[in-house]
Amino acid sequence: MSRPSAEIAAAIFEAARRRDFDLARRWLSPDVTLVFHADSGPRGSTATGTESVVKWLQGWFGELAPDLDVHMEEARDFGDRVLIVAGQRGSSRVSDTPVTARSAHLFTIKDGIARRIEIWADPESALEALELPS
Repeated sequence: MSRPSAEIAAAIFEAARRRDFDLARRWLSPDVTLVFHADSGPRGSTATGTESVVKWLQGWFGELAPDLDVHMEEARDFGDRVLIVAGQRGSSRVSDTPVTARSAHLFTIKDGIARRIEIWADPESALEALELPS
């Protein structure tokens, strides 16, 4: 029996959050696409393929301050799509300024692996893009 989409998305999110990119890689399709929407900050970009996505994630997490806590606040299951709302708390890498933010991560899961990951700076933008109720 295959794992539910929400469980797979949560496993990828948690592995990346812990910087266990080898574990995250196991749940990614060879042709996975990651889209970091431009409104999500200076890294608005796209990565395609397992190794490119893992390299992108490593770079993004590498830019975060060591004390920044990224955590899952909620997961919403829409069948083969799962929206994870994440919170971030800690300090900026470039100053001692406290950082508190939220983001949305949409995983498209098919055949037990992630085919697409999209990231927005805020959950409302993700819901608007998906035309889903907030």
